[in-house]
Amino acid sequence: MVPKINVYLSDDLAEAVKDAQIPVSSICQAALEHAVREVTALREHEKTPSAAPGSIPPVALDRYTNRARRAVELATASAGSLRAAGVGPEHLLIGVLDEGGNLAIRILETLGVTPADVRAELNGFIHPGQSAVAEPPLTPLAQTALT
Repeated sequence: MVPKINVYLSDDLAEAVKDAQIPVSSICQAALEHAVREVTALREHEKTPSAAPGSIPPVALDRYTNRARRAVELATASAGSLRAAGVGPEHLLIGVLDEGGNLAIRILETLGVTPADVRAELNGFIHPGQSAVAEPPLTPLAQTALT
């Protein structure tokens, strides 16, 4: 049995929804499903104390596509090979470039920007670090980029 949930909207919002002819029930259902998944993932993460500080918990990566997860893996490998103390947004971009056939690359190419151009720009300001971390954690900026 599916429970009924009443949704109350302000008069202004109700009028806007009516004018736009938006199916409120399906939108509410989708929003609730999304919220339940997010809350469940957060609760599961709280139960897992083994996550390294600054790293994305494995649960968080579950919502990403295989290509996105692969890009994060490649970013981590890139930061490690550059002896960086952490995986930053620049490493995430390298991961996207190294992943290969993704939408981001197609969009760049449509704009006349090649992956080689982006890599050359990145090489201009990414310098090898002094860290010897096997799997560097995500920096706060990289975490923000992934959320």
